[in-house]
Amino acid sequence: SDVNLSTGALLSLDFAGTDTIASFKIDGVAQTVGTWGGPASSASFKSAVLAGTGLLNVTSGPAALSPYASWASGYGLDATSFAGDFDADGLSNALEWVLGGNPTLATSAPVPVLTPDGADYLLTFTRDLATVSSVTLVAEWSTELSTWTPVPIGTVSSPPDSNGVSITITPNTGAPDSIQVRVPAANAVAGKIFVRLKATVQ
Repeated sequence: SDVNLSTGALLSLDFAGTDTIASFKIDGVAQTVGTWGGPASSASFKSAVLAGTGLLNVTSGPAALSPYASWASGYGLDATSFAGDFDADGLSNALEWVLGGNPTLATSAPVPVLTPDGADYLLTFTRDLATVSSVTLVAEWSTELSTWTPVPIGTVSSPPDSNGVSITITPNTGAPDSIQVRVPAANAVAGKIFVRLKATVQ
């Protein structure tokens, strides 16, 4: 079968598993070959016209775009838009992708949260599985907002580095990873410490 949806429509894939189809079109434009699903799915390519956790395995269409380009095209953005902030909510389009947000809707992404935890500070957020192989993700901390110390975030947890900063990654089968970056409060200068998340599309 072919599936052709228009912007504003919503096809609910409210099932577990994958349905194989021929082509998948949005507003008459054929989408790339691969697995497609809604923003909360584990699909390689996601679109706001799909919902649920089920997947569509598209077998006919143009050659696959990069994962970011495919995600961006579902929202009408181009492949070079990752550094922009289309909805002006303070999150780059690349971070919207990583966090599972909608780059055309302000504050739709689950924003990273910094909270005190005993003698440390925790930066907590989720990471969409489809972004892992295509995004360089780094936590950065600073005491004066001009010099930042990077802490790379890989695919597995990492022990404390030379500054005592550690990363805990909790995989969630079929759902985004849960990630915590732990920064010792002892790193603060004059009681001040800042932590941020930075995403670069490869």
